Amino acid sequence: MKKLELGELKNKTKEELVEKIKILKEDILKLSFDIRLGREKNTAKIRNMKKDVARMLMTLAGIKNAKIKKDIKDESKKEVEVAVKAA
Repeated sequence: MKKLELGELKNKTKEELVEKIKILKEDILKLSFDIRLGREKNTAKIRNMKKDVARMLMTLAGIKNAKIKKDIKDESKKEVEVAVKAA
C-alpha cells in the first residue's frame, strides 16, 4: 500500500475516514498474525499502515477542531449582535 497523502485525506468526509481506519486496523491485525506465523517477512508494512492510521486520526481531529472553532465563532457573533441590540 502506498503512503497516504494529507491532501487526499483532507478531501474525504468524516465517515469515509472512519471506515478507512476500520479497514486498515483489520488489515494490521491480519498482517501481524501472518508475520507471527512466518507467512510474511516484511514488517515495514505494519509500520506504514500504522502511520496511515495516525494520519487519518490527525485529519479527523482537525475536522473536529475546525467545527468547534466555527461553533465558538458563531456563538461569539451572536453574543455581539445581542449586545449591540441591547445598547
